[in-house]
Amino acid sequence: SVTIGNGETIVSAKITLTADGTNTDDFHLKIYGIDEDDTADLSSDPTGRTKTTASVDWDKTGGFSDEVEYDTADITTIVQEIVDRGGWSSGNDMGFLILNDGTTGNNRKQFYDYSESTTKCALLTIVYGADSPSPSLSPSASASPSASPSRSPSASASPSSSVSLSLSPSPSPDPDMGIRVSKIGFDVL
Repeated sequence: SVTIGNGETIVSAKITLTADGTNTDDFHLKIYGIDEDDTADLSSDPTGRTKTTASVDWDKTGGFSDEVEYDTADITTIVQEIVDRGGWSSGNDMGFLILNDGTTGNNRKQFYDYSESTTKCALLTIVYGADSPSPSLSPSASASPSASPSRSPSASASPSSSVSLSLSPSPSPDPDMGIRVSKIGFDVL
């Protein structure tokens, strides 16, 4: 439920992930968007879905430490490509693929998903609306094909902003779904 209108100007975008365990290996990753107007649930391996033309390298040396938050590389170009799709409309869903891009050995890393923690799950943050006096911020916490909270500060003429938290009713979270980064050939679903 990303509430950004079709064709909005994306100023910045990132995904924040919280590590579930420690790994000191180096990772070389590439991030793509799923090239769909309204991304369907990830009920199976999503790597076969059509990817966006835009992609971003995310190389992380020194690994990941347990319980620490990590921001991906800036994914503005990916989000811009998705919201520029003819069929995109406010409230649609976005999906992303974080794939191996030269990581050696059997390195793999797990991050919290929504079924494990509603506060440590992946958080998509998008700043958009460059034509307005101050860009709008639209973070959306979800890494699961199920209930996904959306924390959306709404812009106002006054210096203060209001924050609302809403849950979309849906089936119980699938404990095997979420964002997991792995090397091809290792099933982490």
